[in-house]
Amino acid sequence: MSDELKSEVKVEAVDIRLFRTISLKGILIRDLQHDTLFYSRELSAKFSRFNYRERRIGFSLIRLDSANIGVKRYKDPRAYNFDYLIDYFSSGSADTSATRPWSVQIKAIELASCHVRYRDLKYVDPAKGIDWEDMELFDLNARITDLQPLSDSIRFTINRMSFRERTGFEVKSLRSEVLISPVLMHYERLAIKTMRSNIDADIRFAFEGFEDFSDFISKVRCKGSFRSSQLDFRDLAYFADELRN
Repeated sequence: MSDELKSEVKVEAVDIRLFRTISLKGILIRDLQHDTLFYSRELSAKFSRFNYRERRIGFSLIRLDSANIGVKRYKDPRAYNFDYLIDYFSSGSADTSATRPWSVQIKAIELASCHVRYRDLKYVDPAKGIDWEDMELFDLNARITDLQPLSDSIRFTINRMSFRERTGFEVKSLRSEVLISPVLMHYERLAIKTMRSNIDADIRFAFEGFEDFSDFISKVRCKGSFRSSQLDFRDLAYFADELRN
């Protein structure tokens, strides 16, 4: 596969217990610039069902341990460093001999001690607070359940999530029922705890496309309904530098 993708793809070890669990260790995928796109110490999955005749497969849990994910968007052309994977699996280069696609169901996803970075190489001006064009999350831990693909949208529940952003902003706990579509992000029963703030709300972001987030203030419409909450301006300053000090 490395030769076909023209990038390094490596798995150090595979452990399979038939129709019960599969574990891939030392998974490495590099992008076409030879930077790490994805690495995980271990990716494990527990099967809940497998029916070859009906071409159905179900997982009760997929878990990523110590993953390092590096997403980049290039300046010119405006492509992502993972686009070549999408092109490969959708162009017919991959094996498409199956008469019909598999139906895949996932009940839960867990992330443990993961590191995620997103960079938009078009922008090089550093921001004092959260920089939407250069974000980096450390110690990302999460459990996501109830995944429901709905045409071009997806619903899921974040049972727990915690992380620390490079700027020092830290989320101790996050829970929510989430709907994401090409024009909407809706967070119901959103509960966020930081060192200083405690938020309980329903929040809705409406936009024409994900590109609008590059001009969040002007193009993204936000509506929130807050219950009893506490918001510390020192946390808010990470997102609005004018409030600092």
